[in-house]
Amino acid sequence: MYATERAARTVHDDLELLTKKGIRIVERAPDDAVAIELRDLDLAKLAKVLGPYDATIPSTIAVAAQDHGFSPKRSNRLFRFEHWRRFLTPGSTLFDHIWPKPPGYMTRLLAIQADAPGAIVADTGPVAVLGALEDERVAEAAERGACIVNVGNQHTLALLVRGEELFGVMEHHTEAMTTRSSSASSRAWSPAPSRT
Repeated sequence: MYATERAARTVHDDLELLTKKGIRIVERAPDDAVAIELRDLDLAKLAKVLGPYDATIPSTIAVAAQDHGFSPKRSNRLFRFEHWRRFLTPGSTLFDHIWPKPPGYMTRLLAIQADAPGAIVADTGPVAVLGALEDERVAEAAERGACIVNVGNQHTLALLVRGEELFGVMEHHTEAMTTRSSSASSRAWSPAPSRT
């Protein structure tokens, strides 16, 4: 198997590890290789799909994706906790996770922007919570403070919010969660510094 460096990093940030597993990192695939191109967003194909419905790609594009961040030699999960801690500061809001230009370590979101220049990108968790806040009952409860949970097939994310202000985050792999508390999941909370 061959992969360009950019493609290889979508499999794992540690290129040395991939090389040990038999993936050859190349600038260009050999002539006899069968090319397989995968991406999060292909605007040309999306436009083709929308065409028969008289729908076009809008001028402003917003894409949400979960991005573990660039972490070649350490746990993606722990790196993501560090990411949450950076943004959990007094006064932080859900909108702090929506970017015209994401942090440089958010490689998946940067790759999406390379395919859709000018796109607004965001983390799926806060965007899901913003979507939940569109429900009047949820928004009313959140004004007093609420824990809103986004359960995905890979990650479960719970955000403590009051209005749109973010107070804490719990994130865990969905398949590893049970109805019993565990020390692993309780350590996942990253509360924001106390506020007066």
